[in-house]
Amino acid sequence: MYAAAAVAAVERGSAAPIWEVLQEDSSSGGEEIAAFATSTQGLSALVSRCGDVRTLPGALSDFLFAENLHGGARAGRLLETLSGTIYTLRAAGVEVVALKGAALAFFHYPDPGLRPMGDLDLLLRDPRDLARATEALTGAGWRALFDTPRHRVFAREDEHVSRPATEDPDNPIRLEIHTSFRLPVLGRVYDASAELRSGAATRDLDGVEVSIAAGPSLVRHLLFHAAEDFAGRGIRGIQAYDFRLLARASGKLNPEISSNEEERDAAPLLFAAEAIERLFPNTFEEVFLKSLGGGVSDTLRERASRVPPLRYTRPARGWSRTLLTLIEGPLPKARFLAHTLFPALGEVKANAAPDATGLALAMAWARVLLRRAETGFRREPR
Repeated sequence: MYAAAAVAAVERGSAAPIWEVLQEDSSSGGEEIAAFATSTQGLSALVSRCGDVRTLPGALSDFLFAENLHGGARAGRLLETLSGTIYTLRAAGVEVVALKGAALAFFHYPDPGLRPMGDLDLLLRDPRDLARATEALTGAGWRALFDTPRHRVFAREDEHVSRPATEDPDNPIRLEIHTSFRLPVLGRVYDASAELRSGAATRDLDGVEVSIAAGPSLVRHLLFHAAEDFAGRGIRGIQAYDFRLLARASGKLNPEISSNEEERDAAPLLFAAEAIERLFPNTFEEVFLKSLGGGVSDTLRERASRVPPLRYTRPARGWSRTLLTLIEGPLPKARFLAHTLFPALGEVKANAAPDATGLALAMAWARVLLRRAETGFRREPR
C-alpha cells in the first residue's frame, strides 16, 4: 500500500496519500516501510519535490530530502560514466544508442537526479562490435560479468554497495551492452532493435555527442520493456512515470505498433498500458487502448486487471501459474513455459552463482531448474 501511495503522491503532487496510509497503518515501523517503498519504486526524489512533503513525519521527510540530494550526486556520476563510456567506445570505432533511463534522465527529465537508474543500457549500432566493445571497456577498467541472450553486463572491479535500496552515488553503476532489444513476453517476441537504431537522435551530452532512443521508437521500446516487466516482477513506479512524463510533454501517448502486434500479439502490450493507466490515468490515447483491446478477450483483460501492477507488491511465489492464465493459444503457452522453466546461464550466474564457471555453473543451473520445477506452479496467488 505504501508503494501505491508513493505513486499517488507523485501523480497528485502532494504527499497526502503517504500521510493517509501512515494514519491508517496501526503497525510499528510505518515510516521506515514508507521510506523503503518510495525508494525501491525510484520515486524518492519526485516525492521530495511535493510542496507539502514537510507535513510527513520528520524522519521520513528528512530521508526524502536526503535522497533528492543523493540522486543529484548520483546523476553526476552517471553522466560522467555515460560520456566516458561513449568516448571509450568511439575511440575503438564502436557506436551505440543510449536506451531507457540513459535517454530519459538527461534529455527528458527537468533534473537528471529525478530519474534513478542502476545501470546504463547501450545498444550497439552494429551487433558484431561486441568483442571490440568488450576489449575497449576492459582496457578502461571494466570487467565482463555475464551474458544474456541480448546483452553483456559490465561492472567495475572495485564496485560496492554503500547503502542498499537507495540512490547513494557510491552504489554500483553497471553497463549493459546490448546486441539487440528482443524481448520474449508471455509467449510472444517483441523486437525494437531496428527502429531504435534507425530512429535514434544525436544530442549533446556535456560536450560529447551521443545517440539516444527518440521519437516513436523510444515510446515503442519503453512499452515493450514495460510489457516484459508486467509479465515478470511488475513495473517499477519510476518506469510508469516515464510514460506520464512523456505524455505531459507532448500529449497522450499513441505508440506506433505493427499490424501483428495489434491483431496477434496485442495482449501483453495492452496489459502493460492498462497497468500504467491504473497508476497514472490519461497517459495513453483511448484510441490506442481500443486498437489493442480489439484483439484481446474481455476475460483476459479482467484477469490482468487483478494483477498488482507495481514491482515488490506481488507474492513471492505462484506467479508463473497466474501469468499462464493470461495467455491464449497452445504455442504461446508452450513458449512461455519453456522460457519460464529453463533459466539462461547468464541469469543463473547473475543471481545464483556469480563466481561459478564450467561444471559448477552447470550444477547451479540444474539446481535453479529443479527449484523452478518444484515451486514455480505450486499455487496461484489469491
